[in-house]
Amino acid sequence: MTPRKRYPSEAAAARAHGVDVKTLRRWLKRDGFSSRPHRPGRRKPLAIALVERVVATHKTTESAKEAAERVGVACETMRRWLREAGVPGTTGVYWLVAKADVDRVTAERRARAEESRRLARRQRRTGTIVERLVGIIATAPRPLRFEQIVKLSGLAKEGVARGLTYAKRCRFVKTIRHPSNANHRAVWVLLPPEAAAAG
Repeated sequence: MTPRKRYPSEAAAARAHGVDVKTLRRWLKRDGFSSRPHRPGRRKPLAIALVERVVATHKTTESAKEAAERVGVACETMRRWLREAGVPGTTGVYWLVAKADVDRVTAERRARAEESRRLARRQRRTGTIVERLVGIIATAPRPLRFEQIVKLSGLAKEGVARGLTYAKRCRFVKTIRHPSNANHRAVWVLLPPEAAAAG
């Protein structure tokens, strides 16, 4: 018995591959194939090899619009992501991209966005800490050592060290060797506003 080389209809082809008939029809149209009948009321058979190739392609690829809907972003955003990532599209009537590439680019973008949010939160926290430390130094009756600043601020040593380093870089404060301290240990003093402006 000669093996069948065609599906009798697009519905039969869709059932054989576990997809909706409308989906298969859209895939065929996207690849430039028409499954419309030659005459009204008559079904157009579809070559099995053709259907298998189209289904294999579209189960692993999608358009930018479909990718955007699946990921939950605007279509223009998805197009920009793919373009900036240099993701190649498949040849055909419609520009298609591999779903694996879409997932990779989306994961990279979301990780980058989360990192940006994390840095923004850290900068806000650092700014608050710096403001607090500068206030402590400014209102102190005499220059303060690092340990004294930690005690007055009630913050962890790591946070104080990070805040003072940032404040020093911005020229809000500086360290000096004060002769009134035992062993001439470094103390923190406030710099005049013009020093920060000059920096």
